Parts: sequence; structure tokens; C-alpha cells
Amino acid sequence: MIIGTELSHVLGADGRSWYDFWSGFGADLGQIALVGAGVGLYRKHNCHVKGCWRIGKQPLEHDGATWMVCHRHHPAEQLTPATMKSLAEQKRARDAQPTSVTLGGPSDG
Repeated sequence: MIIGTELSHVLGADGRSWYDFWSGFGADLGQIALVGAGVGLYRKHNCHVKGCWRIGKQPLEHDGATWMVCHRHHPAEQLTPATMKSLAEQKRARDAQPTSVTLGGPSDG
């Protein structure tokens, strides 16, 4: 009987128009909401690389989507001057090649 009375007091069901609920267990709902908001903000701003715990601040576009990654996983942080020169040469070679665009389907004859 005592356990039932204490439980009804915590849940606010002992007839005192919700006062006991808000002074007992209901007071913790705001704290739970704040912790949940903190976890949600961390997950939103977390690095998108799986298993990385760092905060992602650098945007990275890949396949038409924008991802937020940390400084460790951003490719600009990992490029050396030699790599930049190699990438620039590859881009110039790609731009110099003529592109052939075929419009329509294959011809029958």
C-alpha cells in the first residue's frame, strides 16, 4: 500500500491537481529535454565520417551533397603543394581534351 501511495504521489495521481507530478517527476522533464537538445546539437554538428567524434566545421561537397567534416577529414587539410600541382596538371589535361557529345540514340543504318 505504501509503495502504491508513493508511486501515485510521484505520478501526480493522488488528487492534488497535478501539483505533486510537477514537483516530483515532472520537474525532471525539462532537464531531460535539455540533455536531449544537447545530444541532438552534437549529432547535427558532428563530423559526418563514421566513428569520428570531432565537430565538423568545414563543408565538403561530394556527389551533389554537402557534408560537414572536421579538420582532420577535410581533403584541403591533407593536400601538399606537390599534390596541388599534380591536381592542377590533371585539370589542365582534362580541359584540353575535346569532348564528344552524342545527341539522340544509336542510328539504325
